[in-house]
Order: sequence, then C-alpha cells, then structure tokens
Amino acid sequence: MKNIIYRYGLYSTAGLIIPGIIIFYSLGGAEAGPDSYGMGEVIGYSTIILACLIVVFGIKKYRDDERGGLISFGQSIKVGALILLFPSMAFALYNIAYVKWMDPEFPEKYYEYSLENAKAGAPLEKHAEIETEMAGQREFFANIPLQTALMFFTVYLIGIIITVVSSFFLAKKGEPGEPHAT
Repeated sequence: MKNIIYRYGLYSTAGLIIPGIIIFYSLGGAEAGPDSYGMGEVIGYSTIILACLIVVFGIKKYRDDERGGLISFGQSIKVGALILLFPSMAFALYNIAYVKWMDPEFPEKYYEYSLENAKAGAPLEKHAEIETEMAGQREFFANIPLQTALMFFTVYLIGIIITVVSSFFLAKKGEPGEPHAT
C-alpha cells in the first residue's frame, strides 16, 4: 500500500505543482497584475481538480493489484486520504514559497483585487461600507500561516470530495477469487 500511496501522491503533486509554476510564468509572474487573477483562479482550481483525480487511479491500482480486485468503501477512502496528503502539503509549501520569494507583494495585491471586485457590483453608496468590512479582513490576507493552512485544506477537501464520489464506484466486496459485480 505504501508504494502506491507514495507513487500516486507524487503523481498528484506533480500534476498540481508543475502546472502551477507554468501558469505563474505564463500569466506574467510576479509582475502580473489583477487582470490575470481571475483567469489564474479558474486555471488554479481546474488544476487542483485534475491533480486530485489522480487519486482515483491510485485507489483503483490499490484495489486491483493489492486487494485482488476488492476494496471496501472505508479502505478506499483511507487510500485516497493518504494520497491526498502529498499534493495538499506540496500546495501549502508552494504557497509559502510564492508569498515569501516569488511574489512577496501578492497578499496586498490580492487584497486590493478582492476589494475592487467587491465594490464593482455594489452601488456607490455601499462602497464605504464594503471598504470598512474588507479592512477587517486585511490581516487575513497577510497572514501567511493562515493562508498556507487554507491552501492545504482547499486541496484536501476538493480531493476528499473526489475520493468519496469515486469510492462509491470503486468499492467492491466479496471473497478473493469470486466473480464480483463492477
């Protein structure tokens, strides 16, 4: 089980981090401004979902190669959850590297981007209220440990949803050697 968890954890990590670095530079790197943030979010979440889909293949590999084609729902969740630790931790570490060395101004730039987005759809008389409300969140945007934890749990929770859904389809019960339904 360990080899499959390590292998598919690393595959999923590579599927998350390598596109992240490519996207960072293709959107302009640290010089990129708020114009690229919306597209970055779409591409980023798409990359997270695709990287977490690798977990499905890891669970299937474990079921077929180490469990004789059988796996319980709970065991499937366990394998998926362990695989997900790799890309989740890698994304958290990537977040630290990003805001510390790649784009140290990012928290402030993203705060300004979020503030402008919040004001964009609101009537002019609500702008002061929105600014006051968002000012209370400014520390959250600059809190690297909190942002890092948020990035870890973002990847992990998206991956757990994918794991649970796929486990319904991958779980097979029975005795080894018996024919079983797919």
